[in-house]
Amino acid sequence: MNHKTFTQPAATPQQPAGSPDERTNPQTGLGGFGARFGFGFVSAYLLLYIFPFPFSLLGFAGSIFDLYSGFWEWLASWVGSNVLHLRDPLTRFSSGQGDTAYDFVRLLCIAVIAMLAAWSLSFFTRSRIREARIHAWMRAYLRLALSCAMIGYGANKVIPVQFSFNLPLDRLLQPIGDASPMGLLWTFMGASSSYTIFTGIAEVVAGMLLLSRRTTPGGSLLCIGVLGNVVMLNFSYDVPVKLYSSHLLATAFFLAAPDINRFARVMLFNRPTSSAQHWPLFEGKWSNRCLLIAKPVFVLFIATPMFVEAYSSLSRARSPLHGVWLVEEFAVDGSVKPPVAADEIRWQRVIFDQPWIFAIQFMNGSRERFYLNLDTTTATLSLRRMDNSAAKSQLSFVRTEPGTLKLHGELDGQTIDAKLRVTQEPRFRLTSRGFHWVSESHFNR
Repeated sequence: MNHKTFTQPAATPQQPAGSPDERTNPQTGLGGFGARFGFGFVSAYLLLYIFPFPFSLLGFAGSIFDLYSGFWEWLASWVGSNVLHLRDPLTRFSSGQGDTAYDFVRLLCIAVIAMLAAWSLSFFTRSRIREARIHAWMRAYLRLALSCAMIGYGANKVIPVQFSFNLPLDRLLQPIGDASPMGLLWTFMGASSSYTIFTGIAEVVAGMLLLSRRTTPGGSLLCIGVLGNVVMLNFSYDVPVKLYSSHLLATAFFLAAPDINRFARVMLFNRPTSSAQHWPLFEGKWSNRCLLIAKPVFVLFIATPMFVEAYSSLSRARSPLHGVWLVEEFAVDGSVKPPVAADEIRWQRVIFDQPWIFAIQFMNGSRERFYLNLDTTTATLSLRRMDNSAAKSQLSFVRTEPGTLKLHGELDGQTIDAKLRVTQEPRFRLTSRGFHWVSESHFNR
């Protein structure tokens, strides 16, 4: 399929200078009120959802991001308490994109505002030239936003950071039946470094293709395939990024929509199709030519730091107490707990692997993790629950002899005393099996 940049034709008696022929160039207009309203709603909705991109990528623009986020927090909280009459206060998920009640209420607010904006825009864009210009700028913004998201996620897979191939010891010791669906997915991806890198390459290529209008149709289709798989994994394994990934997929469909008929004619019906016509972003010739220079600069400015940051995170630090520690003695509030199988309270192992994680495995095989701040100077372990950042505890440790550790302190309101002995790190089949070209029989364990 060929692509052409639409330029205004010379003046004719029937067509004044500066006005494109709307009949021969239908892409310069959106059509009737319904089409204008639909385009305005989707555009306003995605714009409100994605903003403050690209300011969120700039360190000095933190105040803009804080003001914008603060506005939505206030509006969502007000709607939640006064309109929806929710009992619990809404809190914004602070560590990434989430699927909290706040996020759903915020989406409701965005949809209402987008409908009002679409109604206003449908009257403002009666001019076909104005419609085409707005459409061109909106697509450019969404292409840029989706491209950054794809390259960012892809960089953290090409350089395995999101799913580290160095699986944590506590995860490898956890019974598979005790793992959460999300934990199982992370283990699968971490154990399959080749598949992780493959998906990362697909995401980076899709993001790169979106940087040019000529390659956007192919890039949007590749995004639909890649993101469709991501969305299904998020829904199937209960990963709390369902809303964000679904909106990325919707953006890819929005970018592919103008070319759907052309794709169908070529791929489904084996028929020729017309060239895609693009309205220039600027009226001036030199302004549009400057975009050709801006694209590689953008790639270097945005993509390079993403890969550098991913590479810098690749090196995995180890805890000063690294190892699998067997719990030989254990007492709660002064009461000694013998090692009884299937006990839900008595500790079986303590695992130190990642410097910021403290992991406990109980006698019944289940596992619990805490965020850890280990201070070797004061010999203390400051712990914070992963599901409740306000719940904090502290344990002190003493090395009584080589390979032995004693813990004492308060955890979850209980006084803990434990004697630990380091054991030899086990060899795991999942990480040591490797790849085999020739397999005389299946190896399914």
